[in-house]
Amino acid sequence: MFGVFFGIVCLVGLFATLRHGRYGYAFGGPFGFRRHGHYGHPPWAARFAREKRRWFLRNLFERLDTTPGQEKVIMKGIDAISDQMETGRRELRDVRRQVAQALGGDVLDEAVLGSALERVEDLMAKTKLELTQALMEVHAALDGEQRRELAELIAEGPRGRDYRY
Repeated sequence: MFGVFFGIVCLVGLFATLRHGRYGYAFGGPFGFRRHGHYGHPPWAARFAREKRRWFLRNLFERLDTTPGQEKVIMKGIDAISDQMETGRRELRDVRRQVAQALGGDVLDEAVLGSALERVEDLMAKTKLELTQALMEVHAALDGEQRRELAELIAEGPRGRDYRY
């Protein structure tokens, strides 16, 4: 008797999942996730990325033995670069649409293609300038030993010393 009841409850749950998506009514959509700028990522993915960034920065600050003032300068530089990269992503999305428009006609529209490539060049120049400014500020904030340690970390890459490509 209990097995029949349990089986019915499982079937109801299966049908609800198939009908309303992975997380039921709360997250809507036929395949589960809301698309509020996450491009189909689950709701916890953004929080996981923030936690990963915090862990990375905490580890970096501990390894460099930075002061709170130095940490503020480093965070300011990272935030500036992150903002520029986000702006760049939005700009590149628009450029992609322009390139598609140039290629979509019977004849290649060289004027639209040229303006799209100019936008890419401007974006690269802005990003290069922002990165240079951020690195100069971080360089000025750190002492000699901290600079050497940071340079070693950058040279090693994300995997560390023992990782071979």
